[in-house]
Amino acid sequence: MALKQTTKQRVKELQKVTTEVSKEINKEINKQLPKKPTKKSTKQEPTKQEIKQEPTKQEIKQEPTKQEIKQVSTKQVSNNHQATIKKCDKMRISDALDKIKEILSNKIHIIETTKNKGIVGQYIEKSIGISLNSDCLDLIDGEIKAFPLKKNKTSDSLVPKETIAITMTDRELLKTEKFNDTKLCMKIQNIIYVPYLRNSKKVLIFDPILIKLSNNKNIYDNIKKDYELIQNTLIKENQIKSKIGDYLQSRTKGAKDKKTRAYYFKTKYIREYIIPHINYNQYNKNLINNVLE
Repeated sequence: MALKQTTKQRVKELQKVTTEVSKEINKEINKQLPKKPTKKSTKQEPTKQEIKQEPTKQEIKQEPTKQEIKQVSTKQVSNNHQATIKKCDKMRISDALDKIKEILSNKIHIIETTKNKGIVGQYIEKSIGISLNSDCLDLIDGEIKAFPLKKNKTSDSLVPKETIAITMTDRELLKTEKFNDTKLCMKIQNIIYVPYLRNSKKVLIFDPILIKLSNNKNIYDNIKKDYELIQNTLIKENQIKSKIGDYLQSRTKGAKDKKTRAYYFKTKYIREYIIPHINYNQYNKNLINNVLE
């Protein structure tokens, strides 16, 4: 009996020891294993707000539309055109003559009708690359003067429709200034005259005609004589008379402006010195008929 109890006790003791050893082993194993994350420390899944949003349609850089592309292109062309004008600005008479002949002469152009009498002249200058400005001369060495013609009622010939404006009249300077020192004399030294025939929007531009004062003593003498006559009348009578002068006159700018005066070439000047140089070939006659229809 005593032997059996002793054996049982030893077995129990061995089981107890085995259990304790097993616990110690499990502890050591658990230490080596990674800890399971708790609820608090568990990394949260990103919320909908935290998720990086895909860019919206507005945020996505949109490709330019055809209309936008066209606008940009037009702007660039416009800027290039302005740059070209600046480069071409203030050309010489010889270049202006060539460009007018090449681009404008003996052709019918469509130009809007306005109250601005100088619109055809402005059209010509823009067409050959001269920007509109208030400089004394249109060109480096001269002027461009466009003027209208009309058909004579009694014949097929063309006659001047109106006078040609030259420059403003300064009353005080007119009293003392010699002709050769005047702005008037400077502006008429070299002029490209561009005659045109207009019917509504249709405008026929003829070949340009260059008149240099240095090569035309007769013209110089006649204009100088008229200037001095206008000047002497002002000095003696203290007034400027519009009717004085055969080829040159100083008159008011219009019925509404009775104070501002300017120098003009009279129609006699145009008939005698410009009209004879206009080319009336058969081609031009057909164009004239086309414009006047």
